Amino acid sequence: MAFDFRLSGNTLKIPSINFIGRCATSPNGRFVLGWQDADYRGMGSGYYRGGFRKSGHGRVVLLRDGEFHWECDLERPNDGAVANTGHVVVNDWGFGLTPRGKFWAFDSEGHTILCESFRSTIFSIGITEDGSVAYCTGSTVKPGPGTERLFVYSTQNHSLLFNSPLHPWRIIGITNRGAEIAITTQYERLNYSLDGTILGSGEFLAEGVTKTLESNRLEELLFVARHFLDESRVGSLSSESRELLMQVLSKIASEGNSPDYREAAERELGEIAFRRGDKLTALAHLRNAITLNPKVGVKRLISQLEKNLGRLPTSEPEAK
Repeated sequence: MAFDFRLSGNTLKIPSINFIGRCATSPNGRFVLGWQDADYRGMGSGYYRGGFRKSGHGRVVLLRDGEFHWECDLERPNDGAVANTGHVVVNDWGFGLTPRGKFWAFDSEGHTILCESFRSTIFSIGITEDGSVAYCTGSTVKPGPGTERLFVYSTQNHSLLFNSPLHPWRIIGITNRGAEIAITTQYERLNYSLDGTILGSGEFLAEGVTKTLESNRLEELLFVARHFLDESRVGSLSSESRELLMQVLSKIASEGNSPDYREAAERELGEIAFRRGDKLTALAHLRNAITLNPKVGVKRLISQLEKNLGRLPTSEPEAK
């Protein structure tokens, strides 16, 4: 049926069915998925309940080519994604105080493909452009440090392909490459076999670092630089990527908002310079680090460098 609807950013309004909620559009633009976390049946009588509640279902709606296609009641739909095929995934927070999420997948006609329960809030969800593979992140055991995992599903077989430890960076995309599944995060692209084995060392995505730099979120990048400049990974980086990450550490050391982050960046720069055999630069950075935090734990390395170089005055120019 044809009807009036309005899209504004990530908000969908359908006045004829009293729908207002967030939405996602398929990459090809054919489908719009909307989700409404509110007791919409009570809205007509003026009894509106949104957010936390113990009853009063919300709903999801799917539009196809600008027309209403189907809708479905869910407890508390809070996020969603839709493929070029019209396949849909939804993050349902559920009723009650206890954070327990449900991961739903539907085909293009609204038939349920998957309904997986978690013992935590589901943090992120997604689906491939062709609708064949979907993912979510959450915990199926009692929530706690390190219990959140990545779960990857086949929508064609209605089954779990694999689960693996949760990657530290926010996931922004998933691609089905046949024998491999590519997971794209803010800063890295990882390829998984169909049994969940990570293939290779991952591809560093410099554009993610550049975007974060532009928004001046320096502290976030400290962990990114540490991760990729680690001895076990740095060999897979291009010289340009290594230089970018070194520039990030230098910027944090000089402009970071917190002395703790500046100290950590100075220490990292010093240890990297030491591994490269640049003892003078290493000593300068490590001295900067211990000035910011006398308990940083580099006194022994500083003493070793001073012995090797001959004790240099602490007024040596600081490394930039």
